[in-house]
Amino acid sequence: MKKLLLFVISIALFNLNLMGQDEELLEVESAIQIAQNIDPTPDPGTIRWTGSDFEGWNGVIWVSLTGNIKVGSVTDIDGNVYQTITIGSQEWMIENLKTTTFNDGEPITEWVFGDDWWSGGTFPYYQWADTDDLNNVYPDPLPFDFYGALYNDAAISSGKLAPAGWRIPTEQDFIALENYIASNGQAGQEGNALKSTSGWVSGSDNGTDIYGFNGLANGYASVFGTATAGGIISSWATTDVDAANQTRKVVQLFDQDTILFSDDSVRLGFGIRCIKE
Repeated sequence: MKKLLLFVISIALFNLNLMGQDEELLEVESAIQIAQNIDPTPDPGTIRWTGSDFEGWNGVIWVSLTGNIKVGSVTDIDGNVYQTITIGSQEWMIENLKTTTFNDGEPITEWVFGDDWWSGGTFPYYQWADTDDLNNVYPDPLPFDFYGALYNDAAISSGKLAPAGWRIPTEQDFIALENYIASNGQAGQEGNALKSTSGWVSGSDNGTDIYGFNGLANGYASVFGTATAGGIISSWATTDVDAANQTRKVVQLFDQDTILFSDDSVRLGFGIRCIKE
């Protein structure tokens, strides 16, 4: 206990750069809290002990207070600001895409019940991921955009979803990420290393999130357009499509320790994690 108090006192003597900006420092003097909870949005400046590291909540993700994680941000055409993180040589968004407008200014239609979600792969739709939290993983109702948006095949294939300078990743991008994690002491635990440390149902289970990737269980959209499986599985689309079999390569975190690479029907809908070009 004395060591913990000494650590907290020493932190209070400094300004912690939890926001990842060289010029903007988050003052946490008199705001430090030590917490062990699953609140998805604690007060910025809250500190927790994970069992292996001290982390601080910067308003978006838990950031290691003892590591050297490079974070930044990018803004989409709707004005949504996404935190980013560099893992190895790659810079990733640590939030799922939320844009409801293509990067050329064209609005994307929000899917409603009765619409043809697939639409022959010609009409782009988005909808919000499932935040019903039927398993009561979170103590309070989730914001409607907590998991980001799900997009149908026409929207994903448009080439107009990502902010300027960013893109939808390829399967190879995720394989490179997987290889980096494996080569840094996490072989066989690559999926756990990307999963968030809270918000997953029992059976899917929380991860370690050691890089701050903040992999949330955003679920997916069924062939009928219904958002489902929030809290259970994460699903991110890649640009890799098998036109002959009408499948898309999808990257998923689920009930295994590793990253899953699936060939899923293009009729389904998925979230997007952008990577910097």
